[in-house]
Amino acid sequence: MRSDLNPRLIRAKWILDYFPSEKLPSFAADALEAGYDGPNLRRVAGFLKPNHWELQPHLEKMWAELDVPVLSKGDSLVELLKDVARQIIAHPDQALSIAKELWKVCYKHDWDKRIWFFLEAEEYRPTFYTDEQATQRLVEVSKLFLSGEPIPPGRSEIAARKYQRSPRRWYFRARVWIRRKLGFS
Repeated sequence: MRSDLNPRLIRAKWILDYFPSEKLPSFAADALEAGYDGPNLRRVAGFLKPNHWELQPHLEKMWAELDVPVLSKGDSLVELLKDVARQIIAHPDQALSIAKELWKVCYKHDWDKRIWFFLEAEEYRPTFYTDEQATQRLVEVSKLFLSGEPIPPGRSEIAARKYQRSPRRWYFRARVWIRRKLGFS
C-alpha cells in the first residue's frame, strides 16, 4: 500500500468542500493501484469529469470499501489541521502560504479553537508578527498541536484579552453602532 495515500484525509477534505469532484476519479485510480478494491471504487475511477451529483450515489459505499469511517465536520477539520501541521513542519519556508490556504477553507466553516492558533500568525502578521516570527510561531504551534500539548496564547489573543477588559472597548462599540445606524458603514 502506498504511504502517501490517505483516504481519511481525502474524505475529510471532501466533507469540507476542499477536494474537487474532478480529482476524485484519479484518487480512486490511485487507491486501486495501492491495493484497495471494490465495485464502487472502480465506478468512481471510471468517471472522466464527474460533478458532485454523479458521484453522490457511489460515495458512501466507496468510503466503506476504503475502510474510512464516517466523519463529522469537526473530525474532518481536525484531520485537515493535522495534515496542515505536518506540511508546516516539513516545509517551514512555505508556512505562511499553507496557513493562508487553511484560512480559505476555514472561512466557510465553523471555526474551532484549535484553528485560531494556525490562523493568527497569518491574519495578524502585519500587526503583531514579522514574517520570521509568524513562521516560527506556526512551526511551534504545529509541533504542539500534533503532540497534543496545550498551545500558549499568541500576541493577538493576548491583545484581544486586554481589549476586552479595557473601558475604551465600550466607546468603540458605541461608535461603530452609531455609524451603522446612520448608514456610514
